[in-house]
Amino acid sequence: MFDVYKGLLSNDDRSKPKVLFAFGALLGIFLISTIVLATLYGLEKNKASTATTTTTTVNDEACLTPYCIKAANYLLESIDETVDPCEDFFEFTCGTWLKNHKIPDDAGSQDTFNALRTQLDSDVVDILTLPLPNEMTNIQSIKNARILYDSCNNETNIESDGVNAILSLVNNEFGGWPILQGSSWNAASFNFSNLLLKLREYSSNIIYSCGTSTDDRNSSVYYIRVSQSDLALEQRSNYVGESKLITAYQQFIRDFASLLTNDTTTIAQDVTDIYNFEKSISIHHLTPAEQRARQNETVRTTIGNLSQTFSTSFDFTNYLRRVYSSSGVTLNDNDIVSISELDYLRNASSLINQTSARIIQNYFIWRFMMNRVSNMPKRYRATREPFDREFRGTSSEKSRSLTCGNYVNANMGFAVSKVYITRYFDENARAQSLEMINNIRDAFIEMVKDSTWMDETSKGRAIEKALAIDEKIGYPEYLSGNNITELEKMYEEYGFTGSYAPNVLKLLQIKSKEGLYRLREIVDRKSWGTSSPTVVNAFYTPSKNQISFPAGILQMPFFNKDAPKYLNYGGIGAVIGHEITHGFDDNGRQFDKDGNRVLWWTPETIEKFIERKTCIVDQYSNYTVAQINRTVNGNQTQGENIADNGGVKEAFYAYQKWARENGDLNKKLPGLKKYSTEQLFFMNYGQIWCSKMTDANALNRVQTGVHSPGRFRVIGPTSNFPEFDRVFNCKPGQGNSRVNKCTVWKLQIVLGALLGIFIIIAIVFAALYGVEKSKASTANYLLESIDETVDPCEDFFEFTCGTWLKTHKIPDDDILTLPLPNEMTNIQSIRNARILYDSCNNETNIESDGVTAILSLVNNEFGGWPILQGSSSNIIYSCDTETDEKNSSVYYIQVSQSNLALEQRSNYVGESKLITAYQQFIRDFASTLTNDTTTIAQDVTDIYNFEKSISIYHLTPAEQSARHNETVRTTIGNLSETFSTSVNSYNLFEKVDFCYC
Repeated sequence: MFDVYKGLLSNDDRSKPKVLFAFGALLGIFLISTIVLATLYGLEKNKASTATTTTTTVNDEACLTPYCIKAANYLLESIDETVDPCEDFFEFTCGTWLKNHKIPDDAGSQDTFNALRTQLDSDVVDILTLPLPNEMTNIQSIKNARILYDSCNNETNIESDGVNAILSLVNNEFGGWPILQGSSWNAASFNFSNLLLKLREYSSNIIYSCGTSTDDRNSSVYYIRVSQSDLALEQRSNYVGESKLITAYQQFIRDFASLLTNDTTTIAQDVTDIYNFEKSISIHHLTPAEQRARQNETVRTTIGNLSQTFSTSFDFTNYLRRVYSSSGVTLNDNDIVSISELDYLRNASSLINQTSARIIQNYFIWRFMMNRVSNMPKRYRATREPFDREFRGTSSEKSRSLTCGNYVNANMGFAVSKVYITRYFDENARAQSLEMINNIRDAFIEMVKDSTWMDETSKGRAIEKALAIDEKIGYPEYLSGNNITELEKMYEEYGFTGSYAPNVLKLLQIKSKEGLYRLREIVDRKSWGTSSPTVVNAFYTPSKNQISFPAGILQMPFFNKDAPKYLNYGGIGAVIGHEITHGFDDNGRQFDKDGNRVLWWTPETIEKFIERKTCIVDQYSNYTVAQINRTVNGNQTQGENIADNGGVKEAFYAYQKWARENGDLNKKLPGLKKYSTEQLFFMNYGQIWCSKMTDANALNRVQTGVHSPGRFRVIGPTSNFPEFDRVFNCKPGQGNSRVNKCTVWKLQIVLGALLGIFIIIAIVFAALYGVEKSKASTANYLLESIDETVDPCEDFFEFTCGTWLKTHKIPDDDILTLPLPNEMTNIQSIRNARILYDSCNNETNIESDGVTAILSLVNNEFGGWPILQGSSSNIIYSCDTETDEKNSSVYYIQVSQSNLALEQRSNYVGESKLITAYQQFIRDFASTLTNDTTTIAQDVTDIYNFEKSISIYHLTPAEQSARHNETVRTTIGNLSETFSTSVNSYNLFEKVDFCYC
């Protein structure tokens, strides 16, 4: 392959006669195209003058399939046609999307990926709760996944179990948590190595990280890797100075610890010490950009030589032997160890030596607890919310069902995927995706061939690597069919009970052992990776030279089997190109076709690559995230930026080739027929990156993320691509077209320029017809509402609304929060409505005010609440002013039964979970309002029994309707004679103008 390729591309073979011949041929084509253009122009004038009805149909038919209508509406609801695409392609493709989408309270951002993840999360919950297909009911791994989900979703049990299992582990195996024990904690029993080892058994790598990875020099085996672990605040810059984030972090520790102990005497000092210690560690912690830049400083040694090669105050050799031994793996002296971030490890070890046992124990247990808060009862989880709001920009938890679905999917994703691919995945996606991968790989190879900066040796090796890329699409083969052996073996230890916390701890141990066992296994380079099919993402794995596209991402707007090719290539095609390019970015280029880290580019080629990647680094470093006024870190994001720039080019060239070979069979989208198929390619590419972030999320992404924000994933690659300029007729220097374009690989377009003439001809002379934009939206509205799996003769509501019910949420409160139209800003009633909303939404004030106002009213005007004072008032009459039904021009007083707390008398019959929960509600609420709980139990029983007695006489709505004629009409003066009861009704109405009970 290499010899053939080299002969074809040798510059010495391009003789002058061949160049002259090519020039003459191209000139001839240009002249012919000019003649064709003139001829078509004359024909068009003639058609106009003779008023014929013949129209050109090339590329101009509207695609009216359900998918095309849906896709058209998706784009129409994303783009903003008031923006010039040449000035700001992100605003053009995403302007309307940005106006219409809110960031969910439980997320720090919203984008296309998150929208797909939300749908996937819902599908996962259905998999774990709805009846299974018959053939899967006895698969043990799926049964265990559902047991794990049920334990997570059973908040009653979680509240009942409390934190006993976790505290028991901390006290009995980790040596306790001093912050809870005050001055009684005994430092004499402290053993740092034992603490580290025990935490590692529960998948907790704190300060030091050690585990099993593929050997980067021999991708067929594994080795041991030691490196820095994560910081709680992720980035050392977050520990500098004083900030709201630091305050929220320390408050989080205080609030959480205070829930676990009555001895709070040392908490304040302990929290200060924990934070100051972590701050000292953070000074030496490397950023992602620094880690990338210092990869060559990694030390490779053996267990036998580790203490000589890497000398620190901490005995890593003994520690690693004990870690692997705890999982039944005995290390020998020849086992390879790779050590990264050496300065950090040395400095951290030194700091640990200089720090007291109490502070070390407090810090390490805190980091373990911090990661377990999400597995605890709600009151403990609530202590984290202010911190997450400051750090992540989230203001609430996800729903419990989605949280638990995520948890199970993250830990048993392949069991979940077994059901998912049967229910939701279209097998046609695999064949079509493979065709696209091959076409895009071919486009990349052509770009490599055409590159002017790579020498022939490096080109040949790059092409070999591209051809050797292994692709994984949808799911691993063992999930298809009836053979479940591999799946069951994968999860054979995953047996669970109904108690969530013990299940979590068991999972942590299993995951820890799985990673350590791997050291003695042989790497299967053709196997599916560790990410399950039920994720919305795509991957390139350097050690396997493998690209993966899980089932979760192979859906709209990235891919659909019925979509026009220009949408698929602009969607998943760009993602495919992105992942292929990762094999040749600043990191991927260091691995050969077999996944080994070797120098396979010549020094000259590397030097020229660095020049080109520096251009991209500088370009992105000049992009500013306006909402936080911070620039993108071009060094930190360079690998992803190179992949973005290469990916969209490869996908576009592959689409062009497909269109030429297939006569561009795609019809245009309804309502978007004025756009060419090439423009629609870019528009779909742009809208897959539509996104918005909270300020906290934006800051975190800029500081720690390796991906640029969505805006720059759109304008960065398109502003560097001459084909984008041609397609949208942009001039270099316009906002979305760089004069000095940054490029690593590009295709030298010659015939492409002439092809553009014919595309322009097609656009100019094609007749525009079909459904209008509004009609496309109307059709899509119906398609997004109806459920065609339902027979309308059986259930017309489900037929017309089935899909709508699945996809719609109750609207949020935009009217009360977003800026008003100018003409309404001074309307007092609207202002008062917004003041009322703000007071309702200000949870800080609500928490601060407590229940003082309500209790004051109860005590001073209602006569108090006996249950709190060591007796019970029930409201059973309803009196109000209503329109007189016999004289609608006046009002009268209406007296009737009031509502029951449980609404219906049938709810008071017998014993039920509802009755138990109602009584518990009264008990819990009253207990929060008083310290005198001596009469609460009896008072609650009396309250319920009295209400139950009242309920016997309470009329149902049907009975009220049937007995309407029994209503008595009288006057205040005659009320006591007409309707005699033990209550003095006359006095009651004398004392109030309106009674609303």
